[in-house]
Amino acid sequence: MFNYEKLMSAHNHINFKEVSFLPAKLDGLLMSDTIFINEDLDPHEKNAIVAEEIGHYYTVSSRITDYENMNEYKYELKGRRLGYEFNVPIQKIIECYELGLSNIHEMAEHLELPEEYICEALKHYEIKYQNKLFYKDCLITFNPLKIIED
Repeated sequence: MFNYEKLMSAHNHINFKEVSFLPAKLDGLLMSDTIFINEDLDPHEKNAIVAEEIGHYYTVSSRITDYENMNEYKYELKGRRLGYEFNVPIQKIIECYELGLSNIHEMAEHLELPEEYICEALKHYEIKYQNKLFYKDCLITFNPLKIIED
């Protein structure tokens, strides 16, 4: 089972449909209580899209259609950030460190995500925690990524 399938199972109150007929430039779309995912994406890309659309499910009350509108763009970012936290939680970053995964490529393979998505998630945490987080017995810096155990 791929990680995106596990993510869908964890949110089984939402309907998920893999389809081939999404509007241009969209890989995922939330409509009411159904998330539509482009069936042609590879599993790593699906993992990123599923998490972001679940994030939208929890943060948006209406469909985001106008990215020029600052309010709608704010909700787009909010859903994306929540998706980062679903897919790359702090504990998973520590897990990668404990497994000896030493670069973004290895982390991306382990977490079944695109490398660019991992970089964006780390950037999210860098901003959210002002680059430093004390978590359990670890000090984590996000840029550059470094974990120091206590």
